[in-house]
Amino acid sequence: MENGNITVFDNGNLHSPPFSRVAEYQLDEPNRLAFLIWDYRNNPETFSFAMGSARRLDNHNTFIGWGSETLPAISEVTPAGEVALFLSLPDTIFNYRGFKFPWKTNLFVGNPESLYFGYVPPNDSLLLQLEITNNSNQQIEINSVYNRDSAYSVLENLPFVLAPFGSITITVKFKPEIDKDYFDDLHLRWETEGQRIAQVIPLIGSTDPNFTEVETEDVLRDYILSQNYPNPFNPTTTIAYEIPQMGFVTLKIYDILGREVATLVNEEKLAGSYEVQFDSHSVEGRNLSSGIYFYQLLVSALQSKDGKAGNYSETKKMILLR
Repeated sequence: MENGNITVFDNGNLHSPPFSRVAEYQLDEPNRLAFLIWDYRNNPETFSFAMGSARRLDNHNTFIGWGSETLPAISEVTPAGEVALFLSLPDTIFNYRGFKFPWKTNLFVGNPESLYFGYVPPNDSLLLQLEITNNSNQQIEINSVYNRDSAYSVLENLPFVLAPFGSITITVKFKPEIDKDYFDDLHLRWETEGQRIAQVIPLIGSTDPNFTEVETEDVLRDYILSQNYPNPFNPTTTIAYEIPQMGFVTLKIYDILGREVATLVNEEKLAGSYEVQFDSHSVEGRNLSSGIYFYQLLVSALQSKDGKAGNYSETKKMILLR
């Protein structure tokens, strides 16, 4: 660390009884001495026989990856030992090393939001284009792409450099080799030493000539309210949402006191993906000031797939900067 101290994840295999912890040491290298300044153990204590990590954050908290221990898998603790963040994992997954990065969703987006290739015979191929747009005032470099199935590939070479508020177009190739339906996800990533920002583009194709876009309705299984972009914004921002079935949709904006600011959507919608813009200058009779606002999506489903009616509600926060 900046003060010369060292933090270490101590698996604790040689403790009796064994326990894992994070320790901070001050070193006296000329005299070969180490002084324990601070340590943290879970309460009740846990033991992780392998893996694990610890790092001091800028806010002076300590971020801990507990390695082979799945409960907890990750903790963030204050200097006083208070738990600020706690995550667990299924017992089939181990956390080799834990990182914490700022969350920057929708810094860049893909258009369309998914690529539907439809029917392509085995060993034939089809090319579709994907536009990537930079929603920020900084240059972005997409330097990593990932997907699972080799039937899908990106033709252009990395990196993809996006100018501030600029766009580029890339080509995705679908070349199936065996008869089946192909569902995959294309991960577009901007990775640096201090961050990883990604967007995921669903990829859909098949070698079945009877496979139609109607069948992809099953892919849209969940209600989704995305984070607005850009965020913070001035004066306009875009809000995207998805609904898996027909319903009456209401999308409203509220201020921090819970007062209604605007109604963006108030009508029946078919299943699908939608985007709507909010312009802070268009709010009649209101001079919106800088600050935190909330947008809420309410959906009254007309009929769910199991024949029952249902409702969905979600609220997210956005920031207006004048």
